[in-house]
Order: sequence, then C-alpha cells, then structure tokens
Amino acid sequence: MKILMLGAGGFGNNWRPSLDGRFNTQVVALVDNNQSSLEEAGNFYGVPNERRFSNLSDPWEEVEADLILDNTPHFLHYDNAKRGLSAGRNMIFCKPLCVTMKQALDIVDLAEKHSAKITVAQQLRYTKIILLLKEIVQSGKLGQISSVYLEWHSTVGLSKGWRLDQPDFMLLEGSIHHLDFARMIMGTDAKTVIAQTWKDKWNTKKSNDSCTAVFEMADGSMLSYRATWTGKSQPYSGWWCDWRIEAENGWLTVKYNDIKLNGEPIDVGSDYQINIAQHNVEIFRETKEWIEGGAEPSFSGKNNLPSLAMIFGAR
Repeated sequence: MKILMLGAGGFGNNWRPSLDGRFNTQVVALVDNNQSSLEEAGNFYGVPNERRFSNLSDPWEEVEADLILDNTPHFLHYDNAKRGLSAGRNMIFCKPLCVTMKQALDIVDLAEKHSAKITVAQQLRYTKIILLLKEIVQSGKLGQISSVYLEWHSTVGLSKGWRLDQPDFMLLEGSIHHLDFARMIMGTDAKTVIAQTWKDKWNTKKSNDSCTAVFEMADGSMLSYRATWTGKSQPYSGWWCDWRIEAENGWLTVKYNDIKLNGEPIDVGSDYQINIAQHNVEIFRETKEWIEGGAEPSFSGKNNLPSLAMIFGAR
C-alpha cells in the first residue's frame, strides 16, 4: 500500500509504528513546510527528493498513492480533501474532520462520488479504560441507561500557536474525543442539545476553553457534559474523562483510574495510559481492511458525522 503524508512531523510521527512494515506499506511522498521535519521524515522513510513537497500548493495529489494521511491542522482538511478525493485517493484525517458541519457533509459526499474511503483518527477510542466501559455497558449488566454524567477537567492551560485562534478550542480539540466516547459507550446518537461555551476570566486568548452541555440521546437517555481546559481546582481527569452512569440495574463510575461497578472496584492494571502511536495502529489497521474489502469502521467519515454534529450543535 502506497502512502502519502500531509504533515510529516508533529502528529505525523505518530504513524510510524503503523508504517514499520507490518502492513506492507511504502511511504511514497511527503508534504511539510518545516524543512527539518521534511528532511528527517524523508530520510526515515527513504522518500526521494522529488517527492518531498515543502508546500501544500505543490501538486502532491498527482503522486500515485493508495492512502493519504492528513496530519495538517483541521482548517486545512477541507481543501486537502477536495484535492485528494477528487484524485480518487483514500484518506485518513486527524480529528476533527473539519471546522463546520457543511464541510463535513461535503467531504463525505465527495468521497462517495469518487468511490474513495475516508476515516477520522479518533484513536482515543482505543484507550483501555474507554474499551472497558464500552464492554461493561454493552454487556447488558447495567440494563437500560437513564443518564450519563461526563466531566473532563484540565489545569494544564491552553496550547500555543494556531489552535488559540479558533473560536471554540475546547470543542474542536477536546470535546470531539469526549462526545465520541459517549456515543461509542452509550450506543446511541444525540437528538437535541442545550449548551454554552465560554472563556474562563483568566484566559486572555481568543478561544473558548470551557463547555457545558446537556444532550437528549436518540434512545431517550440523557448525557450531561462539562469540560474545561484551564481549570484551577480539581486534578486532571485523564483524556478518558470522569464518568457516572446511572442505569436500571446499578451504576458505573470512573474517577481517573478508579473504576467502580455498583461500588465494587474494577482493576484496570497499570497499562491504562494513552499511547497515541499505538492507538493509531488500530485506526490504520481497520482503515486498510476496509479499503481492501472489509467492514466499514465505526470512525469512517460517515460514521463520524454524529460526533461532529454534537460539537457543532454545542457551539
């Protein structure tokens, strides 16, 4: 499988375990405006100089490839998708897929028009704690879910650079993961939402860093969500969030790595931390299998639309 990478450094480095030979891949072209990242990745993958592009305006879509990995900032995804998909290339996009719901629908339609397959790298679905919650809830042990209380709290502050120019940093960078978890674990999509985003008073940047939202889900259950990136009080909750799930046969709680089912602790071991590069292997595996005739992944462009609808609905 021939791979073209948009964004060779930064997040692009997290694909290296996926491209180490286990899936019979060959990186045939790279695009990066950082010359040192482009050179390092080009040497690492053995990409010839004539297929090392230093600008997105270069004709990278003319390179014959089976799959494009788009690691660029999400405000660039729409234009990249139009070029890549129109050339018939399959694509994996870093989350979020794009910056508006209309763009998302256009990208999915364009992929279908050109018989291309697209997925969104929602790799945190593969964290151990999220998979465990999904297993417990979907086993039926808890019975019908009535309400879910989901909270994410960080005191690390905002990132630097272009991300702070977004109007809703929290939604686009964090909530897209958290609400995707909720859909995955609850097994249902959102129907309605009441929400508010805002900036904490000590945040002098442009972007909203906090959100609260209440979703009515399609099965009648309720999801209450609160998140902040610039909190002062509680300890970091972990990317997988803190949870309280109320159901007809009991309850399930998560407080960092402390998981309890009906008050009884569940041992998650010591290997519960996030490893994006390894989680990306699962994203790549399922995408490749789909391209080769297998099942459509739960994180395909089409299947990712309800997660995008939740964050854009909360704006």
